Amino acid sequence: MSLRFAYSPVLEAQQVADLRVSVGWDGRAEKYKRKLGKSYLCVACFDNTMLVGYADVVSDGVDDAYIRDVIVHPDYQHRSIGSKLLEMINTRIRSDGIKMLHVIFNPS
Repeated sequence: MSLRFAYSPVLEAQQVADLRVSVGWDGRAEKYKRKLGKSYLCVACFDNTMLVGYADVVSDGVDDAYIRDVIVHPDYQHRSIGSKLLEMINTRIRSDGIKMLHVIFNPS
């Protein structure tokens, strides 16, 4: 296993859709075709070329940032991938001077 982490990598919508489906979410491939590359920031983890972790950040680039879609493939969970993705986000937004970081989530 050779994990590689990246800031704002070029992703295909189907990669994110497949990852979403792996955790029991709907894929939304068509929506991701329109959305990818337009967020303030995304971070990803790859095992070779396979997307195994992903998180997306929406921000005004000034004061606030919102973390959405933290996803880690079930076969790769409990390996600190999610924690590393969140650490990467925190590092980047702090370096950009953003003071407030929020997480958008569904309690279930």
